[in-house]
Amino acid sequence: MSPQPNPDHDWIHEYLSELLTIYKLNHRKIVKRLSSHCRVFVPGEPKATCPEPDYALYNDSASARGQKSWQEFSPFVVIEIVSDSDPDKDYVRNVELYQKVPTIREYWLFDKAEEVDGPILRVYRRDSGGQPWEIEEYDATAIYSTPLLPGFKLPVSPD
Repeated sequence: MSPQPNPDHDWIHEYLSELLTIYKLNHRKIVKRLSSHCRVFVPGEPKATCPEPDYALYNDSASARGQKSWQEFSPFVVIEIVSDSDPDKDYVRNVELYQKVPTIREYWLFDKAEEVDGPILRVYRRDSGGQPWEIEEYDATAIYSTPLLPGFKLPVSPD
């Protein structure tokens, strides 16, 4: 069993949970499932290589019906909060793995460890699964929005 996250990680996790849940409840046709306990199966990778993002958003109908295996569907947005113990996992390994999953259009990476002014958000985005990532970074004062979630506004830091 992994140790529980530090308070700064937990704070961002709780903050995202509230915002994403409210959005999902008001936009059920866009986000059919929001999970903080999922696995992402990567095509062409061994079964043991399954990232477990902090959050994943799904928009296919199979994800909403309660399928029995994570292999049966795939997210369109994944979100990670940078791990204190292994930041390379989020910045290198997961970037490469999520690139191989054709349904994933955005990968959001919250990094709270290095910023004294608040967290930063790095967004990896693409228009379709076959494209390379375009990368943008937002500081704690920014408000992020995406065409994948119409009307969603994410202040990088609530403070």
